[in-house]
Amino acid sequence: HVRQVKTFVAHPHFVMLSYDSNIALMQLDVPLEYDTALRPVCLPNSTEMLPSSSLCTAFGWG
Repeated sequence: HVRQVKTFVAHPHFVMLSYDSNIALMQLDVPLEYDTALRPVCLPNSTEMLPSSSLCTAFGWG
């Protein structure tokens, strides 16, 4: 499915040359319907510290 972005807000400290603070929020034109292929991201608590041996997965777009 193709969705249109209604609102895009980049991190105020984003720097294109270094990609520091390379994160943004996007509001889509219609709500998403979750299924087995489309799930929300689960972020940890801001005070949670992950051990250095933690297995992590990262995804990107663009």
